[in-house]
Amino acid sequence: MKTNSPGKINLFLDVTAKRENGYHEILTLFLPIHDLSDTIEISSSSGLEINSNHPGVPQDETNLCHKAATLFSKKTGITPNWQIHISKKLPVAGGMGGGSSNAAITLKLLNEKYDLPLTLEELAEIALSIGADVPYFLNPVPSLAQGIGEALETLQALHKVPLL
Repeated sequence: MKTNSPGKINLFLDVTAKRENGYHEILTLFLPIHDLSDTIEISSSSGLEINSNHPGVPQDETNLCHKAATLFSKKTGITPNWQIHISKKLPVAGGMGGGSSNAAITLKLLNEKYDLPLTLEELAEIALSIGADVPYFLNPVPSLAQGIGEALETLQALHKVPLL
């Protein structure tokens, strides 16, 4: 299984408050960038393996795809016998959400592979436990984001913006 993992930009960002847990309350507009994307490929393996064409991508349990696969496995009871290959085109730690996108796409691919054992709400719950903007990449369309980035409102009018 293989698919693209898009990036995103924040058209604007307003930090409105700081939570006790260190997260910031925000108001932002997420726009997906589909023309510049990573590729996630999942194949069978004897365990959970992560590899990448980019030396800056962690290949251990700190990788967000590893976290996504582990949480998917725990939630479904499916043994994690997967190799996840990440072909990077998005900049690593470049502010475009590459790692978050990779994690969300990993969740979606694994869910598809096993005929959708998890609902979108369950996937979103797992995604949020990985990172604040991971849920956005379950459906990367122009969206107004609030809270820590998890409260999303799709903006249909922006679907035709040439930047996308």
